[in-house]
Amino acid sequence: MRNFSIEILTHSFPKNYIEDTLLVAHYIPSGAYVDGSFCKYKLLSGEEIEFPYRIYGVEDIEVPLELTPVQKTIFHAFLSRSHNGFVREKHIREIFSTDCPEWIFPYIVKLSDEYVIEIVELIYSQLKDKDCQKIKDFCSLNVSSFVRSYDRMASYWGEYYGGLFYKYTGRKLFRECYGYQKSLWHKI
Repeated sequence: MRNFSIEILTHSFPKNYIEDTLLVAHYIPSGAYVDGSFCKYKLLSGEEIEFPYRIYGVEDIEVPLELTPVQKTIFHAFLSRSHNGFVREKHIREIFSTDCPEWIFPYIVKLSDEYVIEIVELIYSQLKDKDCQKIKDFCSLNVSSFVRSYDRMASYWGEYYGGLFYKYTGRKLFRECYGYQKSLWHKI
């Protein structure tokens, strides 16, 4: 476990949003901490970011009204890493209530490989009728992480849900919206 720091937050978003990120950092409780493992991704711009796998101590904070739309997106993205599934679902729902910038793709994809089926279904419902080419490009750029995420999603399905895998929302999300196919294994 590691105490939250401004540095953790600034590495979680593109550098051109540093001022917005620093402002958002003031609203993260001083008692917050992270689990010590980080998710690393390369954005379509080529920039790399890394954010905590889980954040603790952020369950009860509300989005400050004075934040700009970009700052609110940063706030929601960061809190989508909460250890509490209800908090994650709340913040991903807020992310989808606006136009999603490309730098939010890592947060969306990472939430897609988790065991909370309501989150997976929410993400699929938001993406299934949209042009997902840019998010597919992002997944292809991060093929090793993406394939691990697919495997993780499939593992949770087997552990918690069972049934016909081809009907599982997580599988449909990864294949239809993210472009998963077995040939990706040859790229890693």
